Amino acid sequence: MPSVGIHRALRFLFVAAIALSNVASGAIAIAGECGDDVSGSRVACSCGDILVSDTRLRPEDPVVRERCLLEGLIVRAPATAETIRLDMSGLAIIGRGYGVGIRIDAGGSDGATVVGGDVRGEVVGFGTGVVATRHNAVARLENLRVRGNRADGVKLRTDGTLILDVEASDNGQDGFLLTGTGGRLQRVKASGNQATGIHLRSSGVYVAGETVGNKKHGIVSDGKENDIAAVVARDNGQRGVVILGPRQRFDGIVSESNGLADALPRRGENAP
Repeated sequence: MPSVGIHRALRFLFVAAIALSNVASGAIAIAGECGDDVSGSRVACSCGDILVSDTRLRPEDPVVRERCLLEGLIVRAPATAETIRLDMSGLAIIGRGYGVGIRIDAGGSDGATVVGGDVRGEVVGFGTGVVATRHNAVARLENLRVRGNRADGVKLRTDGTLILDVEASDNGQDGFLLTGTGGRLQRVKASGNQATGIHLRSSGVYVAGETVGNKKHGIVSDGKENDIAAVVARDNGQRGVVILGPRQRFDGIVSESNGLADALPRRGENAP
């Protein structure tokens, strides 16, 4: 029986072969810059393009008309920018199980803003839905649905980031996975994810939202000084709420009908 490592290697080679085939046939264009203002003109965004200016997506943009083989959009503000804003106009960026839907490399000095529009924008079916690994890359995510991705839904390193009205559902690992310092999750929902709904490896983050029907835990906080308030954890496969790190606050939690326990387990400095 082939090992897991061999399976992963074969899968990588398979994807690489598809990519090379599509490049050879002209099905994939070389990624370029896109946005509403690229040297004074609007350049429509295609899969894998680098977003360099404030942009409102349109239904005719290739990135929302086609399934992306690998990357969706890469957000990279110019070095001198204060911020960059992506408005998804209620549209969906859809992948084929690989790459990242929206990868935020640089958001300007104040961080990037990604909003769904008047109705939720969607990031669906990538390897990971939304990713930012630099601590100051993202200022705000709002009115988004991130679902059906092979690994995590939203994977961010926060620095005072506001995540508002964002849903992460049916992802292959965690719904939300956060590292970094500071920030707020408000009116968020994590449901049907194969691991934990909301996983905090961060410090000083405020959380208010709902975790329902995740395969493992509803919410795990193993950072420090997080504030877990007004959280509903229901029908998760293991524990509703797990507090592991030191000096954490928790109040107004509703935890019920979870597989292992609804009570709040506490360890470290929170241990009785």
